Amino acid sequence: MVAFPDHRKTAHETAAPQGAPRSALARLAMGCAGTGLCMAGLGLWLVPSSDPAAQLAKLCASLLLLGWGAYVLHARKNAPKADVHIAPDRHGPRVREYDARGRSVLRHR
Repeated sequence: MVAFPDHRKTAHETAAPQGAPRSALARLAMGCAGTGLCMAGLGLWLVPSSDPAAQLAKLCASLLLLGWGAYVLHARKNAPKADVHIAPDRHGPRVREYDARGRSVLRHR
């Protein structure tokens, strides 16, 4: 048997998840920033350096830039997931999804 909580969610709990961009312009900006960071991480190796300390610094900086760019690209595509809970009045599932603007929409009662 599975026990489900009897309390209703507050407005703060049912708001759209943080981190995902809401508009197409924000997704475009994040895509450009993530791509630029990844290319900057690779572009560091175009500058020649013969000093081992400089190469180690370039390695650390390029890994940091590549990781940061991959994170930004991943956060851009991370869409809000559906929220499923049991309605106490109907004793059945309710599914809430989020539209492109981050508003909660009831999909199934």
